[in-house]
Amino acid sequence: MDIEILKRRSEVYQKAKENNPIRWSGKTRNWSHIHRVELNQENQTKIKA
Repeated sequence: MDIEILKRRSEVYQKAKENNPIRWSGKTRNWSHIHRVELNQENQTKIKA
């Protein structure tokens, strides 16, 4: 489900950038799915998404 949401957000941002390129000074946000997140790396505590 989250992958579908991120894909749709990416599409919306790309269309917005195409429709109004002056508003966008650079690239849009990276809406890629993150497979794994690490919190407190110094404590070596790992949580899988």
